[in-house]
Amino acid sequence: MGQIYIWMYIAHMLTNNSMCSFYKRPVSTKYENLVASALDKIAFTIPYLRNREVWLSACVWYTPDFIIGNRLIVEVDGGIHELDYRKTPDRIRQRALENLGYHVFRVKNQEVSNSLKQIVEKIIELYYSIAEQEQRPSRIRKVKKPRYESLPENLQKLITPWAIKFNSQLNGDENHWAADYFKESLTQFDKRLVADECAMERFMLQLLGLNLRRKENYDNLIDFEYFSALFRKAIKIMSDMFESGMSGVYLVNSFNITAPNFLKNLVFEGGPKVNPAIVSVKDGGTLETSIANFNQSFSKLDITVDKSDVVFECIKELEKRKKLAKVGDKEAEENLVDYQWLAEWAKVTRMLIK
Repeated sequence: MGQIYIWMYIAHMLTNNSMCSFYKRPVSTKYENLVASALDKIAFTIPYLRNREVWLSACVWYTPDFIIGNRLIVEVDGGIHELDYRKTPDRIRQRALENLGYHVFRVKNQEVSNSLKQIVEKIIELYYSIAEQEQRPSRIRKVKKPRYESLPENLQKLITPWAIKFNSQLNGDENHWAADYFKESLTQFDKRLVADECAMERFMLQLLGLNLRRKENYDNLIDFEYFSALFRKAIKIMSDMFESGMSGVYLVNSFNITAPNFLKNLVFEGGPKVNPAIVSVKDGGTLETSIANFNQSFSKLDITVDKSDVVFECIKELEKRKKLAKVGDKEAEENLVDYQWLAEWAKVTRMLIK
């Protein structure tokens, strides 16, 4: 049961500017130990690591149960992974890992108890299959640890103001979306901003959010075609600034992680918190169209969002607002009336998905 605090990351990354300090390594379960013992006995020539960190983006890492060879990740899952609130982060994490070139093989505790030998045989089969693929470098990305040095808290809090100020300097000129211009201009804020890959990743997501705009002739839809084109420029800037294509992949993964929350904010804020009230989503049809348009524009960048993940995010926000209404928050109580359509949409959608 590899550990990553994805939802803590989603909640804090763009709002409280948290860094990676809250991660901690897990304690291995008895089922993981059983798999390790069987690997040592049956597949002793196959190298593996346990609870070794894997960076999903420049800011986010997690510790899978096993890394077999170079690219096979094995996760031994307990019953908690069958719960809805764990399915979403599992899906998001798997997309991020696949973007990095990993193959993920998940087994349940019960399967370990009932058929341990067969599981190890499957791991061996996957290991050799992936080893053959590694002979074709174009299919496997070389994963690196990002350049990460924790910024002092006072500088972390300045990332959003910097993004707002820098965006005004850009003044809508897309020709300035180039690594050289970013390096020269951002160094004036703080040299560490362009040296710390995590800080730059978070800055870039803020900047992209500030450039979100409505689709022409529509009041309730985002122009995702324009946004994805700008995102491509951001990927190139990150890759050029840190002299590695992986920096662009990390930016993709970072947005993949926050994508369900991003779609949720379109409903409740009308846009990202750094740039609200762009659109007005007031019905399930508009939300469905937004999700479809998002996936159509971003799927070519290996960024997609599952409808079920957006449902989960919206339900969480509705529950939060219900709690505020119960303690006498009049504004929260009034807002709940406006989101009756959302509660019904989420209920029907969950039933269809199941």
